[in-house]
Amino acid sequence: MSDRTVRILRPDEQRGAWDLFRAALHVQPGTDEEWDRVSKAYQAERSWGVFEPDLVGTARSFAAEMVVPGGARLPLAAVTGVGVRAGRTRRGVLSALKAAQLADFAEQGVPLALLYASEGAIYGRYGYGVATLAKRVVVDRTSNDIPWVACGFQ
Repeated sequence: MSDRTVRILRPDEQRGAWDLFRAALHVQPGTDEEWDRVSKAYQAERSWGVFEPDLVGTARSFAAEMVVPGGARLPLAAVTGVGVRAGRTRRGVLSALKAAQLADFAEQGVPLALLYASEGAIYGRYGYGVATLAKRVVVDRTSNDIPWVACGFQ
């Protein structure tokens, strides 16, 4: 589609992207109070949007690290908030979005991307794969300190 634009979102467009993501998950729109809290998790230059000319797709990431075998710490892009507006799915919006986001990671020298997805099966074509099949979380509720959480992956 010739009128499609994929680009980094401006700060004033991030609320719309959050609303689009929630709608893609069939979740009620967020409140201003929720946005005040959520907006703090948005890192500059890491939120993407697809416009046709209105916003129809979004994804964001945040900077992280992963320790790999041997102990090296590698930069990691933790991808989240991926959504495409209802009625615009299966039209190349997600492909355009992921191509731009992954190219940006490569340009920045970020070798790893991690995605926690509600529909993981659709992301294999972009290079994502299953990292774990189950997770067990144990929270010590008897402590007065900040609870330590132990996670086990299988």
